[in-house]
Amino acid sequence: MADLRNIADVSTGAGQPLAGVEQCTSIADIPERGRVVTGGFVEYVRYAAATDAPEFVASIIDAPAGPGGRRAPAPRMLVVWHGQRRVPGVEQGVWIRVIGALSRQKRVPVMYDPNYEILASRRELTDRLTTKRQVDAHVKGKSPS
Repeated sequence: MADLRNIADVSTGAGQPLAGVEQCTSIADIPERGRVVTGGFVEYVRYAAATDAPEFVASIIDAPAGPGGRRAPAPRMLVVWHGQRRVPGVEQGVWIRVIGALSRQKRVPVMYDPNYEILASRRELTDRLTTKRQVDAHVKGKSPS
C-alpha cells in the first residue's frame, strides 16, 4: 500500500483536513466477506417504492468519473440500510466511510446496515484541485484494515 505521509495534505474545499481516509480500504482491495472499513464517493442512491418495505441503497465508488465518463467499469459496492426511507447526510456526491460486515450478491460487494461517517459533503468537494487530492489519497493511500 502507498505511504500515508501525505495524508495531512488532503483537505476539503473549505481547507479543513479530511480525517478518516487512512483507515479505509480501497473498494478494489476489499475481501470477499468479513468486517471491513471502507468508503468512497456516493455514486447514486436508490429509494424503495412507497408500497415496498423501507430500504435505502447507496452505490459507492473509489473515485468519481472524470470528464467524458469512464472507459472501464469502476470497482463499486452497494450499501443497504433496511427499514430506512432516507439516511441523514447520505446523498449523491458525498464522500462517506462505512464500517460493517461485507457479503457478495451476484459478485457485487454489499454491506447491510453499516455504521457510517460523512467525511466530506458535496458542498465541501466543489474545489477541483482539492477533490483530485482527495481522490488520489483515497485510492492510493489506503492501509489494510
